[in-house]
Amino acid sequence: MYPKTWELARMIDDGKTTEDITAGEILTRKAQRLADKLNSKMKRDLTKDPLVTAMAIELYEPTLKAHLMKAWSQPADDYEEED
Repeated sequence: MYPKTWELARMIDDGKTTEDITAGEILTRKAQRLADKLNSKMKRDLTKDPLVTAMAIELYEPTLKAHLMKAWSQPADDYEEED
């Protein structure tokens, strides 16, 4: 099952068919876009002090830690986007 995203539409628009596109590819493209945004806004602030970063993420969204740990424990191809 593919995540329902604009990224899938962009890949199809680029000439790929749904048979050619893996969920992992979609996630990789979405992750790269987010990494680019983080880099443009934060530069290397997130990597300077992991403890401060962890605390900031918890302040930003208290449940994000658990969601990240779950996400890191599963392969990207097993991912199903939550509605």
